[in-house]
Amino acid sequence: MNPSESAAIVRRYVEAWNAHDAAAIVASFAPGGTYQDPVTQQPIGGAALQGFTQACLDAISETRFDYRIDAVSDTLAYMTWVWTGRHTGAFNGIPPTNQPVRVEGVDVVTLDAAGVKTIVGYYDSAEVLRQLGMKLVPQPA
Repeated sequence: MNPSESAAIVRRYVEAWNAHDAAAIVASFAPGGTYQDPVTQQPIGGAALQGFTQACLDAISETRFDYRIDAVSDTLAYMTWVWTGRHTGAFNGIPPTNQPVRVEGVDVVTLDAAGVKTIVGYYDSAEVLRQLGMKLVPQPA
């Protein structure tokens, strides 16, 4: 695999998000591939990944990722992105607020010829809650 093939896999993954297609998001992963971000807290794949992505799409309508692949090699890509949408469905137990959402983040993606092996996403998950009108109060675990 070469860098342009790796970039094509990453583009297919993001465009599946922009098409609001949870099945296509999961299909962009290699068998056994996983996704992790501050909300998932651990890697998820397969049916759990499809459920998670569908829940995100149901909660944040008009989901759109504007992205840039900042670095790519045969097996690794770094992507910065801006996620926008509107909170029109329940999200992690939070009822719809109809508030706009705009979050910036970065994904570290490992790949092989079969698709995405891993994605680790980094973003400020508390920013999402603040945008939904939640007041964050630090508490012990």
